[in-house]
This record gives sequence, C-alpha cells and structure tokens, in this order.
Amino acid sequence: MTAAAPPLRHNPGFLPDDELVAGFVVREAELAALVETVRENTGAASIQHVLLVGRRGAGKTTLLRRVAAEITRDAALADAWQPIRFGEEAYGVSSVGELWLEALRHVAEASGDGRWSAAHAELRTERDERRLQTLALGRLLDFSEEHDKQLLILVENLQLLLGGGQIGAEGAWALRHTLQNEPRVMLLGSATARFDAITDRRQALFDLFDVRELPPLEDAAVRSLWTHVAGEDLAGRRVRPVAILTGGNPRLVANLAAWSGGGTPRDLMPALRRLLDDQTAWLKAHVEDLPPQERKVFSHLADLWHPATAREVAAEGRLEVNVVSANLKRLVGRGLVAEVGSAGRARYYEVAERMVNLWHLVRAGGAAEAQVTALVAFMGAFYAERLADVPTLDGAALTARLAARPALAEAVALTLKAAATGAARDLGEVVAAGPMAAGLRPVGAALRLLAGEVVREPREVMEVAADVRRRLEDTRAT
Repeated sequence: MTAAAPPLRHNPGFLPDDELVAGFVVREAELAALVETVRENTGAASIQHVLLVGRRGAGKTTLLRRVAAEITRDAALADAWQPIRFGEEAYGVSSVGELWLEALRHVAEASGDGRWSAAHAELRTERDERRLQTLALGRLLDFSEEHDKQLLILVENLQLLLGGGQIGAEGAWALRHTLQNEPRVMLLGSATARFDAITDRRQALFDLFDVRELPPLEDAAVRSLWTHVAGEDLAGRRVRPVAILTGGNPRLVANLAAWSGGGTPRDLMPALRRLLDDQTAWLKAHVEDLPPQERKVFSHLADLWHPATAREVAAEGRLEVNVVSANLKRLVGRGLVAEVGSAGRARYYEVAERMVNLWHLVRAGGAAEAQVTALVAFMGAFYAERLADVPTLDGAALTARLAARPALAEAVALTLKAAATGAARDLGEVVAAGPMAAGLRPVGAALRLLAGEVVREPREVMEVAADVRRRLEDTRAT
C-alpha cells in the first residue's frame, strides 16, 4: 500500500478542500453528527450552536474545515448556508463588533463582490463599539437576506476569545442575545477545554452551546489513520502500541506514522524519538509559560510518571504539601494535570497530555528515559510477536517469545521458579523486584491485578498490563 503525503503537522487549514476530504479517514461519526445539526438548523426558528472540545491535536481544526467543505459539496446545504471560517487564532478580535467585522471580511473575500469589501473597509474606521456591533451585524444579515442563506460561522479557540478576556462580560451578553434571537446565524466553535464562560451559570454563555467532546481515537480509527499515512496496515493487536503511546491523539498518530518510515511497531522507539524532537516546540508550550512554582510542581509530577498524591510530589520536589496541593489545583484548572482517583482524603494526579510526560522523561535521559525505552521495547515484542497467542505460562518459552533474548528468558524463568516453589510470597512481587523489573513492568502490574491488588502505575503501563492480564486469564481458563 502506498503511503500518503506527509501530513501538515500544525496547519491542516492550509490544505485545499479536495486534499482535506481525501485525507479525512477518522472522526466520520462526529462529522455526520455536525452536518446533521446544520441540516436541522436549516430554516429553523431557533438555532442550536455547537462547541467542540478536545485537546491539542484532537482534530478540531480538520473537523471544522471538513464541515465547511461538506456544506460546499452538498447541493442542498450549499444553497442554504454560507460558511464563514475564521483562522485558527482570532487574536485580532477583541470585541463582539470586531467578531462581526471579521466575519464580514471573510464574506467579502468569499463572494468577490466589491460592495461587501467596501462595507468592510468603511466599518473598519468605526470606533464606537456598540455602533460597530449593530452596523457590522446588520451588513452580515443584509448579505444573508440578499443571498437567501444562513450564516455558519466557524471559530476556533473560543477559550481564548470568550474565556480569555478578548471579549469581555458585556460583549458576551451581547453575543448571547444575538445567537439566541437571530436564526440566520449559527456559531460552530472549538476549544481545548471547557472554560468558565460556558460552565458557570452566572455567566452569559452558560448553556448556550451543545458541547461535544472529541474523545481519543479507538484502535480501529488509529489503524485507519496509520494505514492512510504510513501505507502499512497495523493488523490485529499491532495497533496497540501506537494507540497507547499517542493516547489516540490524531495529530500524534499521523506524525508518528510519518516518522515510522513504514516500519512496524518493533521500530517505534526511533520513530518516537523523532516525533518527540519534531514536536518539541508544541510540547514545551504546555509548560514554558507557567509561573515558576506551577512549572516546578508539574515537572516533579512528570518525573514520577505514575498517578501521585500531593504528598508524593512534595517529597519529590522538596516542597510543602499545601503549596503543592494549591498548584496542582491550578494545573487541573489549566487542563495540564488530571485528577484520576482518590483513596480516603488523598487525591491522585497525573499529567493530562501523556505525550508531554513521555517527552519529559526522554528529555531527562538516564533512568527516566530508560523507563520509556523499556516499555516501548516490551510493547514492540508483546504485540508484534503476538505473545497474546502463546498458550502457556512456561517462563522460558514465554520470555523467549517476549524479546528473543536468552538472558531475559533465563531471568524470568528463575523468577517463575522461585514463585512456584514458594521462595517468594507473590509472583508479582518477584517480577517487580527481579533483575528485569523495568523490562517486565507491565507483567508485574498484570500479576498484581490478578491477585486483586490496587495497582498504581503510569497509564501507559496499565493499558499494556490490562492486555497482559486478559491473556493470563484466558490461559488459566484453558
């Protein structure tokens, strides 16, 4: 199978529509749902506005572009709607009047009609915000009436525009009034996370949008995207290492596929290093602009890798627990850290964007990097060699298939023998304490899960451990 052209890593908006459509191989269900909402809004007296929420790289830009392209390709929708697509960042928009003015600029460019360009140029000199709101919106509605089309306004990063202070509280109420009462305008926006302006019932935009989360890609979608980019089918369980390492993030899947050179999952570590290097600016952006103390807390949480309490992070960073707790709460609010469980009064936290954590560990080098290298090596062997099909738990046979390394096979055979003869209380403890503990971390976690223990390992390790556990349970059943 021939690989596709390398993906545009940061600016999918640069693609012409035909290339965009040809390369759109995931998020089909989300596209269909959005297009159906546009159909339902056609000619409706009340409009449903939509906000897509997803992490960076989740495919928000591509999906919005694809909706706009579908409208132009569908005869009925093209007759009824005029898509108005803003750039990825609307940094120049600082008021609702400027929002309508920017929309008018796009309308003028799309229509090629000098009258609308002249109207835009005239309104650019208006300094009174309320007059600008009224006049710019009025000209947009004039266009709508003249062409007998509703206006679909597509705006990205609404968390900056509406939640970051670009448009103030008064402007937000004005925007709500228009969107609630003007059936000729639909707003389809995106954001990297939910923000106070839409979640706080005291604020203007509360309950205005149908908020739709973009979840991580499931294995089948990861496989489709990898096949499209790399020209290689990750059949069976071979897709699992890619899905686990990327967290199902479409941008990361596509870029890892591009860097793989058509290789197999056994070759993922070199491709992962190239991906981390290529994405360094994007990954660093998650932490570089943080206040110093928040950055320190984030760094030590990433050092730990596994879900950790404030007390553990405090010990790692030589900080007071209350200081760490306060900073973790702020980091959760920023979407950089996730709360992932609790035990009694203790809460557990992890880095939300898992590729950022992997980048942090690999950049640190030494033992930190070795943890990632060992996990990737295990996954490459376990999934590529289809160890899940091995019908035995014999130590030497299992580990020979695991990595084709005699030293590793011998070490694990010894630990299995020790457990079988009662030399150790629990096989999971034997593996965790043995000479190959780093390389067998998912096995140790799986065995402890089988024993009914509560296991706290990095999310990536736990996902592999879950697959190992399932195979062990199947083996015991037979």
